[in-house]
Amino acid sequence: MEEYIRIRCDAELKEKVRYLAEQERISNISEYIRRLILKEYDKKKE
Repeated sequence: MEEYIRIRCDAELKEKVRYLAEQERISNISEYIRRLILKEYDKKKE
């Protein structure tokens, strides 16, 4: 059951990231994720 929940959450997260990337017209999903991580890192640094 726990494995199913984890897989389901991963699928939902991937779908959300894909949707957000499309909204910002970013074709390279890994580039978009890298930008998100950098943005969060910068917030925590301040």
